[in-house]
Amino acid sequence: MPTRAGTARRLPGQGPWYVAPMRRHVVLATTLALLQGCLAGGPGASPLPGASRKPAASRSPAVPRATARLPLPAGTATRRVEQLGPAAQLVGKVKLLSDQGGGVLSNHSGKLVSDQGGGLAPQARRLAQAPRPEALLADAPVLVTDAQGRVLVDAAGAPLGATTDGQGGYRIQAVLPDESLVLQVPLWSGGQLAALVARTSEAVREVPVDTATSLGAAYVLDRYVKGDQATLDRLPAQEATQLREALARVQGLLERPPSYRADELVTLTEGLRQQDPGVDRTLETIKALLLGQANLGSGNAALEVPLTGPKAVADDGAGGFLVAEGPVGRVRRVSADGRLTTWADPSQGTVRASFIHCHDMARGPDGSYVLVDGAGVSRVAPDGTARRVAGTLLGGADPLGGPALETGIHAWTVWVDAAGTPWIGETREDEAIACRVMRLTADGRLEAAGEPPAGWSGASVAGLAPGPDGAVLALVVNASRQAELWRLPAAGATWTRVTTWPELASRRGDLVAGPDGALFLSDPKAHHIYRLAPDGNRTLLHDGAATGVLREPLDMTVLADGRLLVVAQQDNRVYALDQTGRATPVAGALSGTQSEAGIPVNAPFATAAAPDGALYIIETASGALRRWRGGELALMAGQSRGPAVDGVPNEEARFDDPSGVAFLDGAVFVLDQNNDVLRELGTDGLCRTRVGASRQLVTVSPAGTPADDTSLSHSAGLFVGPDRALYWCSLALHQVVRWQPGAPTVATVAGAGGRPGDGGDGGPPTLAQLNSPLAAAISPRGELYVADTGNMRLRRVVGVGDEARLETFAGLGKAATLARLEAAGLAPPGLPPAETPLVLPGAMCFDQAGNLYVVELGTQTLTTLMLLAPALRDLPADTIRKVPARVLKITPEGVITVLAGPGGRVFTDPAAPDALNLPTHLTLDAAGRLIITDIGANLVRILPAGSF
Repeated sequence: MPTRAGTARRLPGQGPWYVAPMRRHVVLATTLALLQGCLAGGPGASPLPGASRKPAASRSPAVPRATARLPLPAGTATRRVEQLGPAAQLVGKVKLLSDQGGGVLSNHSGKLVSDQGGGLAPQARRLAQAPRPEALLADAPVLVTDAQGRVLVDAAGAPLGATTDGQGGYRIQAVLPDESLVLQVPLWSGGQLAALVARTSEAVREVPVDTATSLGAAYVLDRYVKGDQATLDRLPAQEATQLREALARVQGLLERPPSYRADELVTLTEGLRQQDPGVDRTLETIKALLLGQANLGSGNAALEVPLTGPKAVADDGAGGFLVAEGPVGRVRRVSADGRLTTWADPSQGTVRASFIHCHDMARGPDGSYVLVDGAGVSRVAPDGTARRVAGTLLGGADPLGGPALETGIHAWTVWVDAAGTPWIGETREDEAIACRVMRLTADGRLEAAGEPPAGWSGASVAGLAPGPDGAVLALVVNASRQAELWRLPAAGATWTRVTTWPELASRRGDLVAGPDGALFLSDPKAHHIYRLAPDGNRTLLHDGAATGVLREPLDMTVLADGRLLVVAQQDNRVYALDQTGRATPVAGALSGTQSEAGIPVNAPFATAAAPDGALYIIETASGALRRWRGGELALMAGQSRGPAVDGVPNEEARFDDPSGVAFLDGAVFVLDQNNDVLRELGTDGLCRTRVGASRQLVTVSPAGTPADDTSLSHSAGLFVGPDRALYWCSLALHQVVRWQPGAPTVATVAGAGGRPGDGGDGGPPTLAQLNSPLAAAISPRGELYVADTGNMRLRRVVGVGDEARLETFAGLGKAATLARLEAAGLAPPGLPPAETPLVLPGAMCFDQAGNLYVVELGTQTLTTLMLLAPALRDLPADTIRKVPARVLKITPEGVITVLAGPGGRVFTDPAAPDALNLPTHLTLDAAGRLIITDIGANLVRILPAGSF
């Protein structure tokens, strides 16, 4: 086909047209296309002189009309996007590999068929040694899709997209949703080019679409995202660009251009990552950035979702079961086919409630559930309505007979009889007070179920179950830590002891009965489960210590098919035992291992960033310390929860409910709060206790208190200061504490300690009163800021030495904040700090510019916060207005904006699957990314540098 300026020819054996670049017919065609686009308002269009336009203030950006010509195959899924608001622009070039050299290939009437084949060359060559030119792709549709592959369209059904010009360029101007997206370029031969468009606030984005982006997009969408939009939204733009660059550098390893079908691209990318460490590191980086499972893993297989500290289990009456996650107050449902959903959660549950520190639950004959948690006893009706029915938030030992909601009790276990009456057993630490078994009457009173025997003082009723002939059985662990089986006859008033097991020393076992009357007993300390005869004689059914499976068995229930379900706290799993004692896991993923559902983490509480880019993550539920370092998500320590043992290798160290992590001089420090110590994973490879070991709460002195006499119970907010000292907050002592590594003492830097209070502004910081401080941070100017959580203020220390004074920096105080909250909800941004009400400020950090980032925890997860900070229990949890969490940014000039949560830039919908739930920690890494650790959503969220 001769022309005046050159010749167009077909590639040997192929269908596309190859056009030498800059030939006249291409220039003419391109000019004509652009002219047509201008007249039609298409991609890249500019109004011709004299063309009328609506005033900017009265029009919304319109989807270019040329998009109506974009081809959509029959059956293509679409998603409507209203074209209202500011438009974004996506621009770039579309290319694909060509064995015939550079130039332009047409994807239009020439019916492009790419070079077939693919795979890796037997003798691979790097691109730097044997570059393979890329050809521009003209006449190609560029479509915008979401994570599910749905093409975005406007109200008229026109796709949001464009057609590439004669040089492979495109420009899309449209109102796009605030989420990560994918550009797709369908090829006539089948398959498609693609590129990831990461979520960003930039109005104009340059997004190339080529072979490298197609390899990366196919791999990330197939291996990590799996159609979940919230997961794709956690991919920062920096990493998407890094992936394209890494793959572009090694395209020479491909023997020939691929066919661009998704499955082939995934296979090719897997081969490239195995042959090139740069690709492997980048993909592992992206995997770590997508840590966690959107929507709490709901809808996935139960064995692919981590359980956050499971404590209790109950039959659901339909072949499945409920399992309560104690530390976060969430309850999951596992259906008979093994799928997990969120049954109870304040933001994402079918039941919008929290049951913090749930010990036990039981199902009634009407399909309702009775649950025992840290707030007392609650009932969930069959319609999902939840209400507290017994006990007070403060506990107590009130006489029985009055209204159950006004009676102080320490409920521990519950069983519902065939008539629907809940039976409740108590636990007592005070040896002068007897634990009780009681019934909840239909008119809302608590009545005694038999008189407690003399040996029940300071004891715990660990389990209740029906016995033969209508009797009730109770598993009681007495003050001497001996387990006893007691029996109350039907209509009787006197408990009689059946048997005693001196070696059962745990207060947290359980006793259950099956439909056939079979009895089962769990012994968490020995990792044993027994089958009991009516006289109390027992037979070992399962030995978790010997098998390494089903360790620390807690609560149990028996399904209708006879299987015994057991919560294994140390394994963070639920197991089913058959009649032979064989254990099969039925719920709970091993955190840190990739599955079809994503990469689970297990209640991440805090992170620490090292100068080399490593990110250390502490999982409070599993007790694990993990490290991500640009190519691996490795388990560093804490294979299971356990006591603090000195001198063991770092990888063998165990923690119990760790709540903080910090990195200093190559060592990693862990705030091991349930063990009451600060541990160091040393550079010599050994783990040692550096602070703590005392179980007594002793107020820390400004002059110094011996490190061994310090308790770290209920502590959080561990960080390294500019003076290279470690700081943390004691929610029990109401102090901020400092320790210089190697020093024999710790010292308080803020807070007088003792009882919570609110006072001391203008005076020395160590004489001021604080209330449950959750976090602290030091500004670039050297000022200490404290999240005085219980007082709902941010306070700071100004001056040094004897001149140091504490002052309120932001917040109105508790009384004024609660009044404003009830009247108007969350505070709007823009108010001066001193006039801004703060609803439970928490985690905080500074950037180098002096901007302060602080979490406003809100009240949606208040019952969970009460477990972390017992002093918060004086807040009106039952009546307080429920508001979600936010992350605020406060500039050095005092300008407050909302970064995340309602009114912010990201995570704006509190009911969305990616909503902020309970963010417990903030940190900035070496790359300037803000890392939000959200234990409530079970996610580590990473915001790209420059996006906040």
